[in-house]
Amino acid sequence: MKRLLLLTTLTYACMTFSVHASSYESGDLVCTGRVIYVSDGDTVHVKCNGQKLKIRVAEIDSPEIEKQNKPCFGQPLGKGAKQLANEILLGRTVDVRFFDEDRWKRMVARLFVDGRNYSHLLIEAGFAHIYERYAKDDRLKISLTKAKVGRNGLWSLPPKCIMNPAKWRSQLTNNQRCALQDEWFQQGCYR
Repeated sequence: MKRLLLLTTLTYACMTFSVHASSYESGDLVCTGRVIYVSDGDTVHVKCNGQKLKIRVAEIDSPEIEKQNKPCFGQPLGKGAKQLANEILLGRTVDVRFFDEDRWKRMVARLFVDGRNYSHLLIEAGFAHIYERYAKDDRLKISLTKAKVGRNGLWSLPPKCIMNPAKWRSQLTNNQRCALQDEWFQQGCYR
């Protein structure tokens, strides 16, 4: 029984490895698949060629959502970003284009739905920031400008209610996040 479990695990690992970073160059079409689950605005699961891929969407960073194991983790419009991602992607066919691999070994990819780059759609709707550290597509700035001018999503909130998710995750302690969430709730930042 242990031998069968080991063999199954190794087989799965080999199958999964075949769709990961070492096989692709930036921009390569990995597969065309169906979105089967949305974790949040910038992380989805796609079924490609019979395999389930967890994909971190390239070049964007959407507001964080509350997580069971992380109290005080949700940001304003984090749930809205996930809801919009569900509306745009869930059950839809997407082209997955390799971009990079992150430090957690997730595939980072650009997703195209009906020929449109999902990252642009989420930024234009105001439900994501440009992930400046990793972004290479200068056209994302045009999408961001449209969102700000149109006061879409995040940009409809007072500036004090907006914090870049990367800063939220890395520069604040959990106690600081809890205190800021309390302040944001009092100021009506959560809708």
